[in-house]
Amino acid sequence: MNKISIGRNTKIAPNVCINDHDHNYKNTTDGHLIMGEVIIGENVWIGSNVVVLRDTVIGDNAVIAAGSVVKGNVPANTLFLNKRENKIIHYSHSKPLSEVI
Repeated sequence: MNKISIGRNTKIAPNVCINDHDHNYKNTTDGHLIMGEVIIGENVWIGSNVVVLRDTVIGDNAVIAAGSVVKGNVPANTLFLNKRENKIIHYSHSKPLSEVI
């Protein structure tokens, strides 16, 4: 509806929902949608059943864990887990992800 940008080599698993708008349930006289943007960087992996909400930026090389709900900024080179609370883990390419978790 507004803007969704997906970088090169980004992989998106099944049942992912990317929303650049929300319903404006508080104000019924103006438009019924609140518009925003979603920007997804390059080489991102988005696991299955993820929901990406409006006004979200996902940095390059980020990994979004399956089942997460993402809103806001996810820094580059991080693993984003959203299981009742946000958890962002920084990693580098010199260490395997299995050593960081």
